[in-house]
Amino acid sequence: IDPPPDTIPDGFYLVSDSTNPQEAWHKAMIDRVRTVTHIAPADDDGKLIGETVTQEGVIAIPSPRSLGLCSGVTNAKFATTTEVYPDSPKATDDICNHAQVACIIAALDYIIAAQS
Repeated sequence: IDPPPDTIPDGFYLVSDSTNPQEAWHKAMIDRVRTVTHIAPADDDGKLIGETVTQEGVIAIPSPRSLGLCSGVTNAKFATTTEVYPDSPKATDDICNHAQVACIIAALDYIIAAQS
């Protein structure tokens, strides 16, 4: 039996740290990104890249540090990995770049508001 081929999700999504959940922060980012591009839908099993979707556009994995992911290089309270692919028929390089910027702005707006 051959394993199923890897499927690249079509749309934007976040990879969160299951040991440091920040659900409201992730939701704020996804809500803002949705104004720029589409959010990757879960597959028929409720997963993205084989990981269970914890909320729309967000998966949680064990500590990103243990897997060598970008957000694992810090112990920051707010850290995540963003994923978006410009090879989607629904997106362009510019849309993907704008989605990343929208995500960063939403993340910072959330943190600033939380500090007030």
